[in-house]
Amino acid sequence: MKTWNIKQISLIGFLALTAGALVSGAVLVYLLFSLDDIKNEQQITEDAYDSLFELKYITERLLTTHNLRREKKVWAEASNVFEQDLKRVEQIRGTQPQQINTLWRVVKNEIASILKQLENPLFQAKHTMDKSLLRRLGEGLNTNEQSDYYVSLGDLNNSIEYLKQYEVFLLDELSDLRRLHKTEIREKLSGTKKLAVTMPPAILLLTIVFTVWISGKIGKVEFSLNTTQNDLQHSLAQLAKANVALTTYRDHLEELVKERTSELAVAKDSAETANRAKSIFLANMSHELRTPLNAVLGFSQLMQDDPQSTSSQREKLDIINRSGKHLLTLINDVLDMTKIEAGRTLLETRPFDLGELVRDLVDMMRVRAEEKGLQLLLDQSSRFPRVVDGDAPKLRQIIINLLGNAVKFTEQGSVALRLASQPGQVAEQIELLCEVEDSGPGIAAAELELIFKPFVQLGEQTDQEGTGLGLTITRQYVELMGGVISAESEPGKGSLFRFNLPVKKALESDIAALSPASERVVGLAPGQPAYRILIAEDHPENLLLLKTLLENAGLTTRGAENGQQAVELFEQWRPQLIFMDWRMPVMDGMEATRQIRALPHGKEPRIVALTASAFTEQRSEIMASGHDEYISKPFRTEEIFGCLQRLLGVKFIYTEGAEQATTGELPETVPQISPGQFCALEPALLKALQRAVLELDIERSKALIEEIAELDPSLAAGLLHYLDALDFRTLQRLLEHSSHDSLAAADP
Repeated sequence: MKTWNIKQISLIGFLALTAGALVSGAVLVYLLFSLDDIKNEQQITEDAYDSLFELKYITERLLTTHNLRREKKVWAEASNVFEQDLKRVEQIRGTQPQQINTLWRVVKNEIASILKQLENPLFQAKHTMDKSLLRRLGEGLNTNEQSDYYVSLGDLNNSIEYLKQYEVFLLDELSDLRRLHKTEIREKLSGTKKLAVTMPPAILLLTIVFTVWISGKIGKVEFSLNTTQNDLQHSLAQLAKANVALTTYRDHLEELVKERTSELAVAKDSAETANRAKSIFLANMSHELRTPLNAVLGFSQLMQDDPQSTSSQREKLDIINRSGKHLLTLINDVLDMTKIEAGRTLLETRPFDLGELVRDLVDMMRVRAEEKGLQLLLDQSSRFPRVVDGDAPKLRQIIINLLGNAVKFTEQGSVALRLASQPGQVAEQIELLCEVEDSGPGIAAAELELIFKPFVQLGEQTDQEGTGLGLTITRQYVELMGGVISAESEPGKGSLFRFNLPVKKALESDIAALSPASERVVGLAPGQPAYRILIAEDHPENLLLLKTLLENAGLTTRGAENGQQAVELFEQWRPQLIFMDWRMPVMDGMEATRQIRALPHGKEPRIVALTASAFTEQRSEIMASGHDEYISKPFRTEEIFGCLQRLLGVKFIYTEGAEQATTGELPETVPQISPGQFCALEPALLKALQRAVLELDIERSKALIEEIAELDPSLAAGLLHYLDALDFRTLQRLLEHSSHDSLAAADP
């Protein structure tokens, strides 16, 4: 059995007394608030009765007052006061007796009617302040006046009397309400007294019961507290052990984090080192591949220009030249891929002939399409610009990739290239809109999401060719140029690739200023100073190539095998222009340029960098080191002579035609070819010749021209003339016109 101590009994007693005091105080507060509420209700009812009595008094005064206007205003205000008091009565009671509401609505209606009658112009016109309405009514009765005024006055009197009766009824109802309210007040006071008498014993009884109940609860709570204290001490001991284990684990985790951070730092350094090594390898590979290729292309071109070269030799040299250019294209493609992967691809914009680029691409792809029996359709808007300012090589690659894929995967039907334009976001811009659509097998929706990812190839494994990077490069080129590319396809219905590119407007004169001269340089124009050209090149074959090219044109040259020799020769010889190779032993081209620029007369010469670098940012570094221009290897002869013209103002003598530049045996007259001569030829023969010329196949072209000689010797002589001159552009233009004329003649 629970043992009670003095502390517990004292606590229970204190709690019981406190509870009793709180309950008594609550009862007292309740009584006080009840009395205040009762008094407030009584006062509100009295106010309503008084305001109604005041309203009735003013109503009676309306007929006896001399100042009707003032009394009318007072009367309206008294009506509003009573209405507000009546609402307060309704609020304290919760509901309003139906009879009071009905009477008040009648009274309000009558008040509104009387106010409306008082606005009658007859009262306003004849009213004076010396007579009341009641007196005027009496005068009318005495004189038996039946005018509108007195009739209206009688109606007003009747309305006021009618209102007074209802005000009396309403006063009676309010009196009943007052008596009812007083009865309720007496009942509430009686109930309050009873509550005051019966509350103390009840509070005492409740206090005793509460004290007994709380004592039992206190015992249970004390037992629970003791149990909880023991459990808490046990938990604290367990928590202390866990804290020690956690501290040990945290220390170990910090060691692991430091170890992993160190490993990540090492891995990052290794990755950056590998990336730098890759960049160095790419730069070295670019230089090592382009440098010998420069000699191959340069010397083959020099031998082609040699008048002593036979026709057979020129044909073989042309094959070497075309193969070298093809190899250069492959090298550039590989390096472009690596630059894209490294994020080092930059835009190189300049004005170019967009119309010519499209024609060349369509002509090139038409041969491949016709070999597969496909139609290659060109749908070009009349507003499509001919000359724009943009990155022509990248746009060319984009269209080639899309058209090449369309022709590759389409077995029957057609491939369409659609070209249009729209105004750009700024005034000097044009937005090119391009679409490539085919009638091929189409692409499934699941595969359509993957086609722009690297190394993804669709179709059968045996049909896959290439690396699967074409569309990846295409998308990155489009996005680099500020455009957007998308694809739509449905299996069995073909595919549609659509892209848009913003480009700048340009003029045809901009292209003419950039286009290289087609004539061959044969010497210096008379009346020019003796130009001294220093060539710094560590590869003997490239040095010999450039010296031969410049000396054949009448320029004086000297060569240096490294940058140190170039600095020494500059001090001794003072050349006007220096061709400076970027990579050389002992001292590279950039350091040699810096040292020359630091010399007393080092600002005078023009210095042109010869670089095989594949990266545009490296070229920017070259220009920042003091060079005036740079020329990429393998260079073209027109680039070298164009540079001399721009920097030194050198004037050259050129040959008058392509035939003169290759054989030196130009006939006195050029055979004339009319489009009508082609109409007698078979379409298959024309088509085969057009394909051979487009592919630059000299042997095949000659064999086909010999077949034409049996039908039309003069036409064959003219074609052979342009073929011997390697003027493939003229041949393509003639054959292109002939195909159109043949089709026109065939139509009835």
